[in-house]
Amino acid sequence: MDKVVEELRRVQAYRTSIISAQIAEAVAAGNLAHGIRAPDILGVCLSSRRNLCIHPTVSKHDNRAKTDALCRNKTASFVREQKAAGADIEVCSFYEGYEKEGAEATLSGIFSIADLKSLGAQRGWCPYFTSRHLVSIANVVVYNYQYLLDPKIAGMVSRDIPKDSIVVVRSAASHRTRTAPHRTAPCCAARARAHLLWVSD
Repeated sequence: MDKVVEELRRVQAYRTSIISAQIAEAVAAGNLAHGIRAPDILGVCLSSRRNLCIHPTVSKHDNRAKTDALCRNKTASFVREQKAAGADIEVCSFYEGYEKEGAEATLSGIFSIADLKSLGAQRGWCPYFTSRHLVSIANVVVYNYQYLLDPKIAGMVSRDIPKDSIVVVRSAASHRTRTAPHRTAPCCAARARAHLLWVSD
């Protein structure tokens, strides 16, 4: 996934240089006002709670199911309601920070898993839920191919991707022997129109 992010950064740098040169040429010719610049994009990695969690206790667990369960125990709506009512239970401060500020955040740039965790630590936002929010507004989303092709989780994750999306699966042919649900790929590809999705192997 890190390789895809670096590749994306190179593509974006090249795109910015080309557009900036075109803008400069148009400004010099008097066809464009000063102050116009190449548009930013938002690229984000999407991964599991286990990979994105920065909670000091929950993040210590390597078991995915355990991490998911501990996370839900601190972020579920009924748990937060009990906390608000005065119950002596722990909720996740990073999720609370995300709910207060991150849930409506608009960002630009390209964010790897490490970048999301760093952003979460700086702003007090849960990286996992921040990434889930950003998926709905991102120009580029990078995640494991299983998130798209496995019907068990595709319904939970891929539903956040805008309907008019271009889906690019890296090395898709090699995955056919490893996963039965590859037949869902044509259906997903048929929805493609506007954005770009990079699915990492």
